Amino acid sequence: MKRKVWFFLLLSFFAYAHDVSMHECCEEVHSFRPFLEVKGGYFIFANEKMRDVYKKGGLDIQISARYPAYKWIQVYGSVEYAQRHGRSLNGNEYTRIYLLPVSLGAQAAVYLGKPVEWYFTIGPRYFFLQAHNDSSSVDRNINKNGIGGFANTGFLFVPADHLLIDLCAEYSYLKANIHSHKRNVFGRDIQVGGFAFSVGVGYVF
Repeated sequence: MKRKVWFFLLLSFFAYAHDVSMHECCEEVHSFRPFLEVKGGYFIFANEKMRDVYKKGGLDIQISARYPAYKWIQVYGSVEYAQRHGRSLNGNEYTRIYLLPVSLGAQAAVYLGKPVEWYFTIGPRYFFLQAHNDSSSVDRNINKNGIGGFANTGFLFVPADHLLIDLCAEYSYLKANIHSHKRNVFGRDIQVGGFAFSVGVGYVF
């Protein structure tokens, strides 16, 4: 199922690229500018069990930038930080999780008319995970890292020279192997990515 989702996202990206190429044949090409921004948003886990433990979403902070590569293709990069607090399902013990994802992707953008752009980004994401548990049935401290993927889309507004406002929706797939060194406690692979809805403010160069 996950492969079908990523295949669909890649297909959408290349279909969009074809449409933009055809559009450029008929209209003047817009010059896309590099930017640096800070985004703050609301993150919620995609995995049902993670949502059961960490019942509420929370603040997601991201620093991102883009740089024009070729026509409407941009190089996109970001560093993100998120943390959640919750309670274990059986013992109701306190648990905390921290995520630090680092992303690099390709962003396709289309100029909709002053001052609006629409974009779609896709690429790999490397992540660091740290969890602390008060429960005695699992390890108190868990440290993991791994690689996954992300895709986001949104609208960029440049209401004044150098001022950027970004409305963004993002999905990430990050699978971590969570296992315990305790006896008779089995590990499992679990999706620790999810959905983020954010607003960004930045500087356009």
